[in-house]
Amino acid sequence: MITIKEVCERCGISADTLRYYERVGVVPPVGRTKGGIRFYTDEDISWVENAICMRRAGLSVEMLSEYVRLFQKGDSSIPARRTLLMEAREEINSQLKKYQETMDKLNYKISLYDEAMRTGVLRWNMSKKRRDFQMEFMTLNNGQKCPVIGIGTFLIKPVDAENSVREALKMGYSCIDTAAAYCNERAVGRGMKSSGVARENIFLSTKIWPSDYENQNAVNETLERLDTDYVDLLYIHQPAGNWMSGYRMLEKAYRDGKAKSIGISNFEGEFIEELEKKWEIVPQFMQVEAHPYFTQDKLRTKLDEFGIKLMSWFPLGQGDKALIGETIFEELGKKYNKTSAQVILRWHTQMGFAVIPGSKNIDHIRDNLNILDFKLTDEEMAEISKLNKGTRYYNRTDEQLEKFVLWHPEFETK
Repeated sequence: MITIKEVCERCGISADTLRYYERVGVVPPVGRTKGGIRFYTDEDISWVENAICMRRAGLSVEMLSEYVRLFQKGDSSIPARRTLLMEAREEINSQLKKYQETMDKLNYKISLYDEAMRTGVLRWNMSKKRRDFQMEFMTLNNGQKCPVIGIGTFLIKPVDAENSVREALKMGYSCIDTAAAYCNERAVGRGMKSSGVARENIFLSTKIWPSDYENQNAVNETLERLDTDYVDLLYIHQPAGNWMSGYRMLEKAYRDGKAKSIGISNFEGEFIEELEKKWEIVPQFMQVEAHPYFTQDKLRTKLDEFGIKLMSWFPLGQGDKALIGETIFEELGKKYNKTSAQVILRWHTQMGFAVIPGSKNIDHIRDNLNILDFKLTDEEMAEISKLNKGTRYYNRTDEQLEKFVLWHPEFETK
């Protein structure tokens, strides 16, 4: 037998709380000695511990007492008990979301103090509440989820990349794309840390450059530059040099948990045909040029065969005025109260592409995210498809592939 005092000491609650739990039915009636003194069995202790745990998770006394009442009815109440537990799970998830929001705010405030300790200036005016909107996700062939839109950092200097990443995450982005070749990975890592957004809420992708395909430390060096233990998506950047060695490196990183998913960038045509015969792990992504003038029809047939998703670069045709100025985009922009660029980005997501427009202009970054509150019709998507010319903005040569192997990115120093 276990006494009330022993129960209270073991569970860290007062005798009054214990009596209250019994009175309202959160803990089933316990046994009594002949002298009327209550005693507890191990099963009774389990009910007390369960009550404490559930109450701390935010569940109501009424819900807990109802569960006890149903439990005492026996097996006939199993369906009802299951339903009640599912409701309890929803309540807990709701509480967890609130806790995470609070943690994000605390992390952000701490980051401001960290910056103040470095610079001597506390800048509260930097604080911006993350947009409250519903991000859309795509499910990869390994079950991972990736936001349909993120921010790219190609051709953005470190000082601007850090600012763009920080502000993008604060306004609601959750996908960041960089690469060793962009020479801004350290800046991206700093922007992530100073945003106040928890690492687990960020989908981070980067790429290993051909000159590192035979460097067995390349993955660890990448993680060190980004100041993270893992990346959500790790690519090999170009089909140059010993790219099969590079791909084996990705597969090892995937098995080791250092990359949650892996991808290939610019591996069109003969290269994906060759890789298909050799891979041990099917990639989750292919990153290639794609836009309404070049919709990658042939490649998508191959990717769909293996459930590989497409992430598009040059999504706005490298800012081509002819593409952005197409009449259909201007008309649809007026219809949906959007810019032509926003319509094009929405087209990408509805094509099933992940899209990563880059910018150092905060207003443009905000506009690029503001595309999930409207949807193009099937008829409108069909009209846009008529723009496909099979025309690229970038045509890589074999000579360039050879030069890629010889070039070494110049990274920021610590």
